[in-house]
Amino acid sequence: MNQIPDRSQFAIDNSMLTPPKLQPLRAIRAFAKLVEDKEDTSQVFEIIQALTGDSLRKNYYRMLRTSKGGVQAYAHIELAPYFDDEAWLGQFGEGTVGAAYRAFRAERDLTVEGLAMEAAKVSESVEAPHPVAWLARRLRDTHDLWHTLTGYGTDALGEASLLGFTYGQVPNGGVAFIAAGAAREFRKTGQPYPYARSIWEGYRLGKKAERLIDEDYLKLLAEPLESARQRLKLTPPKTYLSIPAEYRNRFGAAREFRKTGQPYPNVRSIWEGYQLGKKAERLIDEDYLRLLAEPLESARQRLKLTPPRTYLSIPAEYRNRFGTAQAA
Repeated sequence: MNQIPDRSQFAIDNSMLTPPKLQPLRAIRAFAKLVEDKEDTSQVFEIIQALTGDSLRKNYYRMLRTSKGGVQAYAHIELAPYFDDEAWLGQFGEGTVGAAYRAFRAERDLTVEGLAMEAAKVSESVEAPHPVAWLARRLRDTHDLWHTLTGYGTDALGEASLLGFTYGQVPNGGVAFIAAGAAREFRKTGQPYPYARSIWEGYRLGKKAERLIDEDYLKLLAEPLESARQRLKLTPPKTYLSIPAEYRNRFGAAREFRKTGQPYPNVRSIWEGYQLGKKAERLIDEDYLRLLAEPLESARQRLKLTPPRTYLSIPAEYRNRFGTAQAA
């Protein structure tokens, strides 16, 4: 098994000692980047850190109030050295939680170290030798195990629905923000599928299940998967599974434009639209019957409507190439 890291090099910052202030604007900026690129996992950690507040501390105290959670908190086992040890993970036989987790990771080339590296882009405070930081690591390092146990995939909807489940288990403002934001983004796709209901179902399933964070994960991996799910009251996510797999990853226009592979600033054009909308007068408040009689350019000037330069810089024949199929 890999060596357990020495954490003495990591400082205990104020966020471990006192609840950090909420930073909603930081979260909004990070979410915009996440919509642009779902694979940019560092933005998830950015949002969670911006909106965590006192939730980690509260969840740690809640852990101490249960017998199972108290035992795990006292042992404060670091899971990453176990989970990323191929030989250790290879010991679990077919049908066990460990075997399913091993297959889930291998299929997607996932490691705990990879998640930790993404988190480190935001802050290294999570690596500090402190109980609250230990809980943050425990939540981070078991994320893909929770995918395995719950049945959610790593597509956009699976991630959002698992965040709904996570909020039901360990309430956190950042997790709720991402889940709610994802539901809103899915609505923009115009697809006739119950995306928001899937995320809400995740929350309800998380509330109903046993608290996974209190589990002895090293023992859990040896259990048969289905009996573990039954013991933990983990029921299949029916709404999520009812949505065709090819429609679970349709997440916002910006990301689809990036798939075209065209060398044009499509994403920047969408962001520019947002900035221009913030700068302009509120069109919804206008007397449209009078507005129609105004000279166009003077109306634009009065309403602070400036030309969308980025959009206009893109050749017209490339503005409608949306997704890989059309690009090809």
